[in-house]
Parts: sequence; structure tokens; C-alpha cells
Amino acid sequence: MPTFEYLRISLAKQPDLFDPGLSRQEFLRKVFSRRWDFTYRRRVYTYDPIPDSGEYIGGVIGREIAELRNDGPDTHWKVIEQRHWPIAYLSLDLAEKEQIAAVQNHQRIGSPYGLLRSLLEHAARAEGLGSWKSSIEYISSASDFWVAAKNYAGRITSLSFVFVPPNMLGAKEAIDDLVKAASEETLSEETELKLKNADGNLVPSGSLVEASVATAAAGGGEITMRAGKKVIFSSSANRRTKEIDSEEIPKPSSIEQVRDFFKRLMAK
Repeated sequence: MPTFEYLRISLAKQPDLFDPGLSRQEFLRKVFSRRWDFTYRRRVYTYDPIPDSGEYIGGVIGREIAELRNDGPDTHWKVIEQRHWPIAYLSLDLAEKEQIAAVQNHQRIGSPYGLLRSLLEHAARAEGLGSWKSSIEYISSASDFWVAAKNYAGRITSLSFVFVPPNMLGAKEAIDDLVKAASEETLSEETELKLKNADGNLVPSGSLVEASVATAAAGGGEITMRAGKKVIFSSSANRRTKEIDSEEIPKPSSIEQVRDFFKRLMAK
């Protein structure tokens, strides 16, 4: 069954670059509203947009594959080359507070995280699109974190958070302010918070941890919790996904159906 993975795109202003005055939403709309040919893991991919429909935009990512197959008995099973294009959908929510992407995980295409990152990096090198630097993180489940913390109580030795610059302030202002200040004052691309207790008595509780978990789980960073050498929670492994019945996925040529599909896909 086709599976979609959800990622948050965080954007930070690039210092000392010509700024065309694009907002985050305008930048992303400009990127995802045109065709791109980009490289990921030494393979060439194409992003082809679905005509813009407002709040939810997106398109199709595909790559050409050439495979050797046997022809029929009339050619004595001659080996021939067949070319085809496996595709994966990409949808993007351009809400003001956060920009969330849903990318289909297609085994013949590649990792949603890697594809989205490569596409954005390629677009940033284009003329007029270099004023924003993107960071991408999986959206994960905060509830899964707390379950792991409860199950491994008394054995937790380390808990680390790696935050990316926030898109804007929200309810978790203490963490957002810290990361924002680090990004703007030191030009850091990531801010790391690491908590350790070698005896396994680390207690993941309190306002700092709660705000950090909420921020990272929403796609604002990464979480890794360990009991000794064992990883007992990883936000990238506990990513938010959605399975869609194959019959519910429209053909790219059915534009209105694709737009409706994007709305359902991005529904909270």
C-alpha cells in the first residue's frame, strides 16, 4: 500500500545575499510551481508541478528507468530495453505558521527526505532563490517519545535534541527564542541540547524537556534517546506516515482529482 511521509520545511534567511523580498510562502510557491531536473544519489530526477490550486501545492517526482526484458516467442525471447518512469507524489501545505510536506515513499524513486532536500538545494542555486536556506526534519509522534521514556525509566543515559531555526515563534517560545538567537547571532545552522546521566538515572521531564519534545516532534528538529548504547527513541525512525489505498491515488493527468487528493493528504 502506498505510504506518505510527513516532513517540516524550515527556512532561514541567508546572510549577506541579495534579498529579492520573497516571504517563506512566496519562496516555496516559486520553487514548487515550476519544473526542475535535479540530481539525487547520482541519478537525474524530474519534479513536475501540478498547476497551483492555492493553499496546497505540489507535483510529481519521477525518474526514467531502463530495464532489460525478454521479448516474446516470436523474437525467440530477444533481450530488449524497456524504458519507463516510476513516480511519487509530493504535496505541500503553505500555511503561515509552518510549511509541511507529504512525500510518497516509492521504493523505485528514493527516500522522501533525500529527494526533498536535493530538490530544495538544487532550487536554491537558481537565480533569485538563494536568499532562503532550507532545513528538513521528519514530523514524529511526541506520544511515542513519552511511552519510551516511561518504559525505560531508570535506564535512560542520554537524551539529545538538535534544533533547526524556527519558521516563526509559537507556543514553545522558550525553545524557539533560544534557537532563533543562536541562528541569528552565531550563524549556526543547528542548535544542539544534550542531557546525560551515565548511571541511567536521567529523568526526561520538566518544562524544558516538554517544550523540546513538542518542538522537535513537530518537525523543528531531531530527538535521540538512549539507554546505554541502545537507541530507545529516534524521531526519524518514529516518523509520521499515512497509508493510502492505491485506488484512491489519482492519475497526474486528472488535475482536479489530484488537487482534491492533496487536500485530503494534508488534512490534520
